[in-house]
Amino acid sequence: RHDVLTPNDWLFLEGALFLNALTLSSGRTRRSHAVTWRFTKMNLSDDAMQYVGANLRNANHPRLRGLDLSHNRFGASGAATLFEPPLPGLPDWVKPYPFIESLIFDYTPIGKGGVTHLSSAVKANGLPQLKHLRLTGVGMDDDNAYHLFGVVGSPHAAKLETLHVSFNPFGRWGLQPLTWSTWKAASLITLNALGLGSLRPADYAWLARAIMDEKMPRLSTCSVQSFNGRCVAQAMNARKAHLLATAAILQAEATPIKMPPPRPKLQKRTLTPDSEESEEESEEEVVLDEDGEEVGVEVDVTYYSSSEEESVSGDDDDDEEEVEELEDSEEEEEEVEEED
Repeated sequence: RHDVLTPNDWLFLEGALFLNALTLSSGRTRRSHAVTWRFTKMNLSDDAMQYVGANLRNANHPRLRGLDLSHNRFGASGAATLFEPPLPGLPDWVKPYPFIESLIFDYTPIGKGGVTHLSSAVKANGLPQLKHLRLTGVGMDDDNAYHLFGVVGSPHAAKLETLHVSFNPFGRWGLQPLTWSTWKAASLITLNALGLGSLRPADYAWLARAIMDEKMPRLSTCSVQSFNGRCVAQAMNARKAHLLATAAILQAEATPIKMPPPRPKLQKRTLTPDSEESEEESEEEVVLDEDGEEVGVEVDVTYYSSSEEESVSGDDDDDEEEVEELEDSEEEEEEVEEED
C-alpha cells in the first residue's frame, strides 16, 4: 500500500513468493474454502500490473472465486495484462479465470479501453462463471459501454446476476445494444446505473423498453437517476404489477371450482281422500255475545271430494225421512190417548 512501487517491489510481485502469499493471506468465504484476492487501494500503476496481471492470469488457482482491484491507478494497458494472451508455452488464455465469480474495478480508471478487453475475455468464454461485475466510476465511454452491454445480453454472460455501471460518462450509444432483438440478460437481477449525466430522458427509454419487453426477466432492482430515469421506475412498477396479476390469475385457475349445494325442490301439497294429510282442520270464527264482546267459536270444516259430497247429501235425505216418520208415530200415539 505504498504510494510508489520501486523496481524491487516489482521483482517481488513477479516472483512465486507473491502468489504463495496471496494464497495464504487472502480473505476466505465459508463456501468450499473459496478465496478472494484483494488489491484495493494499493496504488497499482500500469507498470506494476505488468507483473501482477501476468501472475494472476497464469495462476489459475482452483479456489479463486473473486478478484478485487478497486481504487488503483492503472488504466487500459494495466487491465489488458489481466486478459491478454499469455506468452508462448503457457496455458491457453481462452479460460484464464475458469472459477472467478466476482470482478471489482470500482474507481480504477480502466474505462477507456480496459472494459473492451474485459468484454472480449467474456465473449471468448474466459469468465464462464462470472456472476458479479462492478465497474463504478471507471471512466467508461460510449464505445466501451457498447461492447460491455453487447456481451451482457449474449449467452457468454448467461450467469451474470449483478452489474454496476454507475458514475460513468457514456451516453446514448452505450445503451444501443438493448434494442437488439436477440439481446437478453436472462440471469440479471441487479442493475445500478446512477449518475449517468450524459443520458437524457429519451435515452432511458431504451432501458425502460427492455424491461417491459422482458429482456431481463429476473430483474428486481434497477437504480437510475430519479429525474431523467422516471420512465425506468414506472416500467419497473408496471412490470411488478403485471407479475403479481399473472401470479394471482394462475393461482385462481389452479384452485378447484366448488359448486354450491343444490337448493331443495319445493313440493306442492295436494289434499286427496286417500292421503293421511286430508284430516279435519279447525278454523276460528268471531261471534259477538249480548254485551258486544267477541267470542271465539270453533267450527269444524271437513274437505270432501265430489264423490263424497254426493254420498253426504244422500245421507242427509235419509235422516229427514226418519225424522218425519218419528213425528207421525208420535201424533198417532197422542190421538189414541185422547180417545181413551
